[in-house]
Amino acid sequence: MSGQETRQEYPVMITDVAKQKVMEYIERYGREYHLRIIAKSIGGPRGEVQLDLGLDKEVDEKDMVFDIAEFKVLIDPASFPLVKGRVIDFDEGSKQFVVRSTRSSPKKETSSTPVKEIPKDKASLRKAIEEMLQTIYDPEIPVDIWNLGLVYRIDIKEDGLVEIDFTLTAPGCPVGGYLVNEVKQKVESVPGVKECKVTLVWNPPWTPERMTPAAKAALGIPD
Repeated sequence: MSGQETRQEYPVMITDVAKQKVMEYIERYGREYHLRIIAKSIGGPRGEVQLDLGLDKEVDEKDMVFDIAEFKVLIDPASFPLVKGRVIDFDEGSKQFVVRSTRSSPKKETSSTPVKEIPKDKASLRKAIEEMLQTIYDPEIPVDIWNLGLVYRIDIKEDGLVEIDFTLTAPGCPVGGYLVNEVKQKVESVPGVKECKVTLVWNPPWTPERMTPAAKAALGIPD
């Protein structure tokens, strides 16, 4: 294992319930995996932080490594100051990991995505991004933006930056700004993505021919 020397002090607390759930994922994927924590500041009056949890085999030489007895926790230097003072728990009701601050009340501050393997190659990361885009809908059409054919370009850079160009069904659509923000926020929640830059484009103009067969079937349009 590369990375920094394993540390004993813990910048983040993990409850016994959360530890057990992490171990279930590790047993499923393999004992060679470690828990990686990636932190992002999402602002707000209380300085909310989003923590993405992922399973990772590889340890970067810059990683800070913490031994939690049953498994190791990997934290990159950029995430470390955001992680300090946080508690990771698992909510049985929502079946999600939740994060709160030790300095605040027990009320959770933000939810983390379920633990899953962080994609290691562009093809796997692109697939994860495409799947996330399929959860974003044009409010006026009951089909997601991916199957509508509104996404024109996904460019994945080496440093975790993702650039996305997408369009709308019509230039006068009033939800453009809303969708730009939703695409950015959801793609940045994908493990392995550090930043997403979203550009709304109009060339070439969108036409129904760009829809997938599934989208056409949902809207009753002959393929």
